[in-house]
Amino acid sequence: RMVQSNRLTQDSIATGTPAYMSPEQVQGEGGDARSDLYALGCMLFEMLTGRPPYTDEGGLTLALKHINAPIPTISEVLSTSEPGFDALILRALAKAPDERFQSARDLKTALHRVPNAVEDKTIILAKTFAGAASGDSPSPQQRRTPWLRWLIPAALALIVISTLLLMQNTSATNGDGVPTQQTQDEEPVSGTLSTTGFTTNFSVDDEDNGRFPIGTDGPVDRALLPEGIYRITNNQRDGAVTTLVNNERPYENVTIMLDGTLTTDGTNPASAAFGIVFRYQDEDNYNVFAVDGAGRYSIWVRQTGDWRELRGETDNWTPDAVIAPIGEANKLRVNVVGVRLVGYVNDQAVVQLDDDTFDTGAIGIYVAAPEDGSAVLDVAAFQVFPLVPAMTDHD
Repeated sequence: RMVQSNRLTQDSIATGTPAYMSPEQVQGEGGDARSDLYALGCMLFEMLTGRPPYTDEGGLTLALKHINAPIPTISEVLSTSEPGFDALILRALAKAPDERFQSARDLKTALHRVPNAVEDKTIILAKTFAGAASGDSPSPQQRRTPWLRWLIPAALALIVISTLLLMQNTSATNGDGVPTQQTQDEEPVSGTLSTTGFTTNFSVDDEDNGRFPIGTDGPVDRALLPEGIYRITNNQRDGAVTTLVNNERPYENVTIMLDGTLTTDGTNPASAAFGIVFRYQDEDNYNVFAVDGAGRYSIWVRQTGDWRELRGETDNWTPDAVIAPIGEANKLRVNVVGVRLVGYVNDQAVVQLDDDTFDTGAIGIYVAAPEDGSAVLDVAAFQVFPLVPAMTDHD
């Protein structure tokens, strides 16, 4: 009854429905298409949780919550872990219009990405790299509310209908009141491999933030910091965690760049490491290129649960002067073209070899914690660029 009463229009406040009014409308300012998208975000939140984002007995106090109250998340309301939906809602209900989705097409695209995320974004493994104990530890499954998946088609239908209604109104405008051209929604690229890349510096208005899970999942915490940092904290002592990046399709030939700073409260920095995961199949099958806290690099394949250093058993970790010490930033890059793998640290090639274990796969971030502490990785930038193989063979 209380929620239903909050949907009534309160003419004494402003023209609109308090449960779905944007902050600028509450303040009596003229709204635009982004205000309608804010209302659409409120409806989407209600579809996913069974309640509007803000509730209150009075229309005025409810309206003011759109201005002052923190944005709720799906995970908080459902007591589960839904980082993809959380990122979408945080942007859809942003207080400032410029920080929201700028079109229904953008919102639809972001919603498409959520159910296409690779399952089990958190994979915890016992490290088998040199200097750490061997043996596998159980891999906890990420909690997910199954019925959320069934709401995706309904939510997409809601967005399509709302888009048509918006197009029937007067020409859409941007924040300055200038008409903007309406473009036709495009279907996702067909095929089985991804042909598009992305670059993110994790600014608050970056639409690619939704590719990276946030929240606490067992001993792992992930957060987007206001200063433009994606932080992964691994509290699993002597364990490694893989964070998968949400992409609609796997990559075959690709360049992946990660700019990160690793810190640890453990006494042995050499047992902390971070790196790039590529050609990921499942928790027991993928590649990783990494650096550790002692200024060393390594490149591995994990196949059917067993680790193998691709350069041979005697070259597990190799020191290199180009690698900055723990607590300082290192930029990692790996080029994957056919069977050829090339690893770079701070723009210097440190390893080049061939590996044909896997052809394609997902991508992600690897963080290993020491045996007596936690590891924290602050990611300042992440880039992915599909590559086209050359017409010549490798020598």
